[in-house]
Amino acid sequence: MAHLECYTKTDMAKITREAFREQNETAYKNRVDKTRSHLNYTIGCKSRNELLTAIDLRCLQVLGADGVKRMQSQTNVVGSWVITLPEQLKTATSIEQRNFFNSVYKFNQERYGMDNVVGGVVHYDETTPHITVYVVPACKSRKTGKQTISSASLFTRSELKQYHTDLEKYLQGEFGMKGLALNGRTKGGYTIEELKKRNEDAKKIQKLAKDYKYYAEQLEVKQSELNEREQKLNARDNALRAAETALNNRERDFNEKAAKRLAFDNKRAESLSEREKAIFQAEQEKDEIKQMRVKYNKHQEQMMVYVKKGVRLGTGELKQTGSPVQMTIAQFNEYLEEDEKEYQQREKQKWDALKKQFTEKCINPYPQDDYNL
Repeated sequence: MAHLECYTKTDMAKITREAFREQNETAYKNRVDKTRSHLNYTIGCKSRNELLTAIDLRCLQVLGADGVKRMQSQTNVVGSWVITLPEQLKTATSIEQRNFFNSVYKFNQERYGMDNVVGGVVHYDETTPHITVYVVPACKSRKTGKQTISSASLFTRSELKQYHTDLEKYLQGEFGMKGLALNGRTKGGYTIEELKKRNEDAKKIQKLAKDYKYYAEQLEVKQSELNEREQKLNARDNALRAAETALNNRERDFNEKAAKRLAFDNKRAESLSEREKAIFQAEQEKDEIKQMRVKYNKHQEQMMVYVKKGVRLGTGELKQTGSPVQMTIAQFNEYLEEDEKEYQQREKQKWDALKKQFTEKCINPYPQDDYNL
């Protein structure tokens, strides 16, 4: 039925603007029915400025001017108690409902002091009628023991728990009815059982969020590993493509060189074939020359036989089978010399021709367009 919110001085400038309905209709957090806003009223203060002035004045009274200057911006200067109208009084008269809200305001004055309860606002233009009581948390500090403004020192956990019990007793004494404060519902209008279930659901959600965060981190790690492996695979693919390109280039160069070598070998084979033919022909010519030399030697030997026979006869004449040859020794020697010269000249001509033929065909058996492998 009741719940507490604490606000800083900066927050109060915004909160009170909403509480006193000084904003645009679209700026309100809760569902506000402007047609019912005329039913709202205040207790203890007439306007927003009066409420803010009362808060500043109370802080100045407790802390002094120097204390207010040293007060940190995050200090909560107001505790806002919101108490909803119980189900038992929703059908009651407006006077009875007003008496309920006045009793709640009086309870807070008695509990926290009249000087610290600076005002209240009753809203009828929202879903459930309720009162908001603004309390300046003036108390002794838990740390120093001095008078201070501290929501943490005033609204402790035990205070929040005891507040509902004491409010229930107070209202029961005022109206003679139970369940006006402890009606089984808490902040947000939930029962204890519903609140427990919400707490369990919240814990499950927290666990799921924690698991989600863990798995998200693991997924990020795995994704990073996959990206790294993909980069390595891409690098390997690029290296393989480069190696394949280099291999293709080497194969192309090898095929080109092989084609050149084959053409060279063919040309060389043709040249060798021509050389072999020339050598074979030269051998034949050489054999013919040898045969001619043998015939010439035989002829010369036969002529020498005739000479010796003629000399032995003492006639100075040479005779040959068939018809006599009339020739002196001097003439015979001259004949031999001329015959020798003629033979040598013919032999030299043949050798020169053979040498020239051999030189033209075989002087360079290798082609001039050689290549480098």
